[in-house]
Formats: sequence, structure tokens, C-alpha cells
Amino acid sequence: MAALDTREKRMAAVGVGRPFMRAVNAGNLGATQRPSIGIGYAFDFAPFVPPDSGLPILAPHVLEIGKMIRVGLGVMALENTGLELILEPEVGIELTLTEDDGVTLGTVDATEGDQVLKAYTYVEYQTKKDDLKYAGQWRKQGRVSFDNGSYFAGDFVRFTVLS
Repeated sequence: MAALDTREKRMAAVGVGRPFMRAVNAGNLGATQRPSIGIGYAFDFAPFVPPDSGLPILAPHVLEIGKMIRVGLGVMALENTGLELILEPEVGIELTLTEDDGVTLGTVDATEGDQVLKAYTYVEYQTKKDDLKYAGQWRKQGRVSFDNGSYFAGDFVRFTVLS
């Protein structure tokens, strides 16, 4: 295969594949074989998403139903008396969700973006209609209360909602 030109190197660096015809080694085909012709791009590697880009690999979309949102609490919350998930679009509206809305404590290790969340240290929630009304940058935060009256709020984490 011919060497990649500079444009293709830049495309590969951000996860854009090469055209199908460029991915076929036509020099090694037999007399009855022809190169594959296709429309689109072929990936011979996983697309790269920079960890600081704010774009999770499977970002939710506006008004998406059933998308699992997870956020770490920073503490072991097995003996909690209340869980909350805060969702904030940058336009300034805060959506506070509780256990009555479907917020639960994660009971198995899970991955959210580039973070590994340990069991009982994060909250999770499946989105419902009208939860994600705006496209753009959002923040999420988990909060937990305990029977001794203490209350803990995890760090805010940014995520992107696509249109």
C-alpha cells in the first residue's frame, strides 16, 4: 500500500479512516479477483476520542430515552438513606433526580467515559422523555445522604448532549 499522505495522517490521528480503495492491496490480488469498491471509510483501528474532549464515545442525544447516565460519588454509599443525581445544562436549569425518579446505586463495577466506577461508589439513571432537552455541554453530579445526617456531594463531571 502506498504511504499515507499528510492529510490522511491527520485524519488517522483523529480517528477518520481511509477510503476503501486505499485499504485494499491491489498488488496481491489474483487474476480473477478485483479490488473491493465501497462508499465510505474503512477503519483498521478504533476511532480515537481524546479524554479531555468532553465527548464520550457514546454521547446521549437530545430527548434520548433509556440512555444510562452514571456519575461517581467519591465515597462508598452502601448504607445510604438517599441518592440524588443532578443534571445541569449550561443554560442554567437544574434537574434534580432522586430514587423516586429511578436513580439507583450502582452495584457492579462499570465504565463511564475513561473512568472505572467501583460498585457502590456511583449512582446511575436511565433517561426518560424530556430529561435531556438541550444540546451542548452539561454537568452531572451525584449526591448521597447517610442515616447519621451526613451528606456528600461528588464532583461535577462535564458531558455533552448531541443534537
